Amino acid sequence: MHQYKVYWDGLRDMNLIPNLSAFSVSTICEFYRHQRKRLSDDWPDSNPKAVVHVCCEDGDDLMTSEKILGERGFAIVDQVRIPTHPTPIVCARKKIGRVKQFKAQKQLIEAFVRELGVMRQVNHRHCTQLLGSYTDYDCVAILSLPVADMDLAAYLDLEHLSVQQLNVIRCGMACLCSALAYLHERKIRHEDLKPQNVLIHGETVLLTDFGFSLDFSDDSVSTTTGRPSHWTARYCAPESLNHMARNRATDIWSLGCILLEMLSRLCGGFRLSYVKKYWKEKDNGHPSYALNSVATSEWQKILEPYIFDDPENCQFAAVYPCIRRMLTRDRHYRPTARQVLARVADANYNFPREPPLLNDCCPPGAARSTESMHAAGFMSPEYFYPQIFKGFAFATADTKGYVIQRSNNFGFGSDSTPLSEHFESPEHLGSLILFRKEPNAVNNVFSSGRDSPETEEGDIYELPDGDTLALACLDITPMSTIESSIVRCKVRIGDRFEQRRVQIALIPICFPRSQLFGKYCVLMSFALEERRRVSGEVVIEVQRKSK
Repeated sequence: MHQYKVYWDGLRDMNLIPNLSAFSVSTICEFYRHQRKRLSDDWPDSNPKAVVHVCCEDGDDLMTSEKILGERGFAIVDQVRIPTHPTPIVCARKKIGRVKQFKAQKQLIEAFVRELGVMRQVNHRHCTQLLGSYTDYDCVAILSLPVADMDLAAYLDLEHLSVQQLNVIRCGMACLCSALAYLHERKIRHEDLKPQNVLIHGETVLLTDFGFSLDFSDDSVSTTTGRPSHWTARYCAPESLNHMARNRATDIWSLGCILLEMLSRLCGGFRLSYVKKYWKEKDNGHPSYALNSVATSEWQKILEPYIFDDPENCQFAAVYPCIRRMLTRDRHYRPTARQVLARVADANYNFPREPPLLNDCCPPGAARSTESMHAAGFMSPEYFYPQIFKGFAFATADTKGYVIQRSNNFGFGSDSTPLSEHFESPEHLGSLILFRKEPNAVNNVFSSGRDSPETEEGDIYELPDGDTLALACLDITPMSTIESSIVRCKVRIGDRFEQRRVQIALIPICFPRSQLFGKYCVLMSFALEERRRVSGEVVIEVQRKSK
């Protein structure tokens, strides 16, 4: 009994304790006496910012339940009013009933303490705030602020959404990324992200329910293995369903599913119930994104025309490739929450729309505005997103000049054709471009005379998945980490060379655990039709060598 803890207060039935006969009558009496001393008859009138824990006989004597808000797992969530002075407190209560078996009782208390421990560390404008907790004879309960209007699942399924409500979803994408980035940077994994755990309070989006979160701040690594304690199959990552190693990237998969459903409503007008119905009617009928990959892939194909064909959705078009990468089955190729937020910020600043995609509540970090892009060597934003804009040609290559991917209207031949053969004067083009981080990279791109890729230690072609890694970085890497120059030269368009302004960008490999981390791939892009020079644009002229 000397290891008695406050969260065990309210244990009315001593028969729940194993080997009860090992304790003397005096020890059992001491337990009850100690418990009675700690029981409270009311909620303390303390500093509203102070988190308190109360032990009582019946929590319903301390507060009044006003309405049921919903159910989450084994918990009932309701709105309660606490008669504190001078101002009553209205908050949300998550109440979980006690169980009879001691082992289950122990697991309940451990989960209860774990959730409280995580919530005490969380102080973010897009996460619910812990007000306090209590234990009584029948249940354990957590009190939090604010009381939401509804959860995101119900919000996405409303029959009609006003412009204001659509804007809440629109801005909420960045808000969720910001909240998850905050948790991950504090070494907290949520582990049960789903629309039901996202709350709408007025025009604010809030992440809630940390009951299954994992705080790995005391561990050397963030990866865990074995069967997860809880999951929601629809939003669960493949590695969790297969009881494989999982880490923060597991949360990224779940967030990607949520963002895809938000885009489905914003761009296609699809209610959540319709989206879920599609999964039930497709292939194996499983509602899970991971277990029904056919439905997941086919739904993306249905949604993409709504995103890419409407000019008003250019911000979503710029972010969508990154969201699609969040649903990569290999967790090592998924972006971080901070990287997704940076891509949202890039789209927001480079394709200004009203209302914005990113509000002041979520700091943009190092996102570049259109003006700063020109100063740094970027042309108009379309050159950085050539894959999603018509009228642009592009190619991605390693730093030796071998093509990884190209658009059909870029140059000629196959992807194995070196970049040097797509330009009239490649030997001069490379020598005029200087990068702060890897000066020789672009010179290598335009060197000629190779017939087959030559690999060196750490080169993209050396790794079987090197090209996949490079393409993922194109969709993930924020502009703030990219080096760029603009050259004016003759590039092959069809069967002839034509003068164009070409943007050449060095894109870093952004996966820290990759052998290629710190290396670069190259993105080259230009407009098929000659465009007027943008104000402030610095262009290097490349002249053809005289014979």
